[in-house]
Amino acid sequence: MPVRISQPMYHSESVEVRPYGYASGHTAVPEATPEPDKIPWARYFDALRRHVFLIAAIGVAGSLLGFVAARRVQGIYDVQSTVWIASGYSAQSGPIRPQQLLPSASWVELLRSYSIVEPVVRRLRLNVYYRVHADSVLFAKFRSMATLRPGAYVLNTEPTGEYTLSIAGGTIIERGILGDSIGRKVGFAWAPEARLFSKGHTLRFWVSTPRATAIGLLSALRSSMPEDGQFLTITLSGSDPNRIATTLNAWVEEFVNASSDLKKVHLLEFKKILADQLSVAENQLRSSEAQLQRFHFRADRQLIVVVAQKGAEFLGRQILDDGVHHLVNADGSPCWLC
Repeated sequence: MPVRISQPMYHSESVEVRPYGYASGHTAVPEATPEPDKIPWARYFDALRRHVFLIAAIGVAGSLLGFVAARRVQGIYDVQSTVWIASGYSAQSGPIRPQQLLPSASWVELLRSYSIVEPVVRRLRLNVYYRVHADSVLFAKFRSMATLRPGAYVLNTEPTGEYTLSIAGGTIIERGILGDSIGRKVGFAWAPEARLFSKGHTLRFWVSTPRATAIGLLSALRSSMPEDGQFLTITLSGSDPNRIATTLNAWVEEFVNASSDLKKVHLLEFKKILADQLSVAENQLRSSEAQLQRFHFRADRQLIVVVAQKGAEFLGRQILDDGVHHLVNADGSPCWLC
């Protein structure tokens, strides 16, 4: 089948392009007249009407999430205290002065020592945790013994006035009557009054060792004292402002008491050292006085001997001449002063 291929036609003349509606003689396109800037409020209101339910749903969801976060996320509070540490002596004190009690770094170490923190934990019962704040009345006389067994416990009271103490797994540890001591087998020194418990009451609480609680407190404590400074700054952080404020006050009080005891011991040691030095100085003084007296005695004897010798040499002998006594010197010359 024969195929005919047509060749394209090339025009040497250029084709003029112009907008529709303009004559062939007009080649320029007129500029568009600018419209004044206006806010398209109609479009905005139309978008709001079309997405009103979506906007409301997002607002409600955000409010619910914020409420849940506010209920679950606990705030962190800081309480601060400043302790002034005196140097122990002034520039007008006498030449004999006690040495500095502790250097600056040692005061911070004393504050963070377990001998200061553990008594605070035991006194405030910080190693006992419970859900309801009103249950703190039940633990007002709680004490931790050396045989304390940490863990979660459940105390159930019966209408008959009896109680059962069990661990969180349900194993009963102890049975008894309210008003008696509770939990001696696990290291509790605890005897709450029976009138504080309601019938059929269930109390859940957790107990940790004082050392473990002290370690947790030390991790939340920040302290600083400049070198050769006199002000110790202490900051304690926690989620319960009342609890950490009470804890820090007790901590500072224990620190001040321990510092006072340490200062008393230091002064007693200094007094003992001064008494020993005074005794040594007194013995040296008495020995020096005795030597001085012996020296005076020997000097007096030597002076008498010298005076006697000089007198014998000076006086000479007595010569009788014509019945008159004349004193002459040792060489025979007359003594006109005798």
